[in-house]
Amino acid sequence: MAFRRWIGRILVGLVVIAALAATAIYFRSESLIYGNDAWRTRDFAPPPPGDAAVGKRLGVVYGCPSCHGEQMGGANFVDEPWLLSIPAANVSERIAQYDDVAFVRLIRTGVKADGGMALGMPTKAFQRMGDADVGHLLAWLRTLAPVSNPDLGTTTIHLPVRFSIVTGDFPMDEVHADEVEGESVLADRHHPDATRRLMQVACGECHGTHLGGFEGDTPSLEIIKAYSLEQLTTLLRTGVTIAGTESASGLMSAVARERFQALTDEEIAAIKAYADRN
Repeated sequence: MAFRRWIGRILVGLVVIAALAATAIYFRSESLIYGNDAWRTRDFAPPPPGDAAVGKRLGVVYGCPSCHGEQMGGANFVDEPWLLSIPAANVSERIAQYDDVAFVRLIRTGVKADGGMALGMPTKAFQRMGDADVGHLLAWLRTLAPVSNPDLGTTTIHLPVRFSIVTGDFPMDEVHADEVEGESVLADRHHPDATRRLMQVACGECHGTHLGGFEGDTPSLEIIKAYSLEQLTTLLRTGVTIAGTESASGLMSAVARERFQALTDEEIAAIKAYADRN
């Protein structure tokens, strides 16, 4: 009996230790995930009045319906059982929770109206969006009819991912915004080259806001130099590469068909000219 009590006490102790460790991991990961509390209260000027038609086209180019669904009713963006679930919000309903300043805060910092973080949103790219474009997007989103989506999941981050966040194996600096209204962000946002700004917002999610790509993942946009204007137009309209095939991973081809087909001929020509001179 004494042996059983001894074993029982050990098991209880191990359970308590495991519970304390899990609790510590949870709270530490929460602090790393949700970042700087100052972002939640920072004041921003409201955007200028926008054009809903312009905003709708920009929304396609910037990938809003690609993540949130064609009617912006939300979609299960990431769903890895026992690891991570991140739904793209039902914007058609959620937009009513945002006044103009709260929407600007979302775009500039990734902080939602409820104070949480918009995990999965390409905030680093959206920080570079010009004020006029923010106004156009907001004007479009205000026109959306609410869409019911009762099957939309909730954000859930399970212990294995939280442990990776705490140990640094899941780098949160790739998720968080850059320094809010920092020097480099403001310089990019107000850069005199409108095409560069367009590329940073539209392409920055995959190729980095520096447009240099990521080694072993996505190429530098210098690759555009290898394309003629006709070939680049084909890629951005249809997803067919210079080799006459889908892109290596298929991602660029899918993004082109979903998003970049909404670029104008003038924008595509300007992108080609920008790449050739840089």
